[in-house]
Amino acid sequence: MDTIFNIKFEDFEKSELFSGYAYDVSNETIDYALNMLENKEIYDLVYSEIDKDWQDAFELNANTIINDSMKDALRIAMLVLLIRDNGININPVDIDTFSNSESCLEGHHRLLALKYLKYKEFPAYLSGNMDILESKFNIKFPD
Repeated sequence: MDTIFNIKFEDFEKSELFSGYAYDVSNETIDYALNMLENKEIYDLVYSEIDKDWQDAFELNANTIINDSMKDALRIAMLVLLIRDNGININPVDIDTFSNSESCLEGHHRLLALKYLKYKEFPAYLSGNMDILESKFNIKFPD
């Protein structure tokens, strides 16, 4: 069973493991997206993607009526609603120090939703160099 760690946003964002979020979405833009979700058609469209891998979901991406710049804000806003109003627990994000990608983080939408809701910590699965992870995030891996 994988261990879930609670990582402080402050610690993560100050670490060299953090290269920024994939989406430049302000709280004002998320507010606007929350208002857009009051439209049932838009809500249903975005909600239908929740059970899918968003990189593979095509309904919202293919929609030409919604401005492309709002699509990730709508995904974040939907997560905000589900966390705030329905009390869902989000899946932990993945932080991998062995990743060869530009970002060691998988879960940008989830983190931005939690930040919008003013959470101080987020759940994460950690993999990679344990010494680095323990020192950066003030955690201890189980023996």
